[in-house]
Amino acid sequence: MKIKAFTILESIITLALISIIISMVYLVIAYFSKNVNEYTLISSENFELNLFNLKLREDFYNSERIISNNAEDFTVHFYDESQVFYTQKNNYLYRKTPISKDSLKIKGLQIQYFFNEPQEENLNLVKNLSIKTNRHNKDIQLYVYKTYFSNYLNIK
Repeated sequence: MKIKAFTILESIITLALISIIISMVYLVIAYFSKNVNEYTLISSENFELNLFNLKLREDFYNSERIISNNAEDFTVHFYDESQVFYTQKNNYLYRKTPISKDSLKIKGLQIQYFFNEPQEENLNLVKNLSIKTNRHNKDIQLYVYKTYFSNYLNIK
């Protein structure tokens, strides 16, 4: 009587092929997982940069005036007498409100004033702001400006 079965050689070849296929699937999953993590990190950094830029633009647009006492700090004053403070420390630009604090890693901050010569206390109006930062080995420059009404020309 003849029994139909697999030989040992056939079983070993089948196990070898299955192990090769499983290792290939494992490598593909590991590679895919690594790329998903990198994409998540890049997306998160881009979102943070865009959110900070949006808040900065909104602050400049909605403000009554922006006052700076030195080249590192400035305060955004709104019509409802609320304020947002921006401070540069240790290569970071911090945005501080009464309820939150945000930060952005920067390479440089350049402030241009409305008047060329320094004014009295609390009258150094910020005209525009240029922020240099680096994301994914690319230099990025953020630029915001404030348009003042003609009544600020009478300050002089």
